[in-house]
Amino acid sequence: PNVIFEEFPDTVFGIISRTLDILIKKAEQPSLRDADVVIEPIKGDVGSFDVDEAPRLIEMGEVAARRVIPKVLELLGDRRAGSR
Repeated sequence: PNVIFEEFPDTVFGIISRTLDILIKKAEQPSLRDADVVIEPIKGDVGSFDVDEAPRLIEMGEVAARRVIPKVLELLGDRRAGSR
């Protein structure tokens, strides 16, 4: 997945946070390549250090998880059918 940001950070702390977000995104890509399902919330303008946004991030995670439920159920069905 590409990292796309709408705004350029305007503080040193914002730049450090953005840099960490990019590094984390790049580092996780190889491990996600073989995943059957990836739950990836759309965080928008929320950075790694925006702890005051935790409730909003949790909600975004729930929405993203619900989006992949059909795929998870499909994969579980395939595995159950294969074990018979």
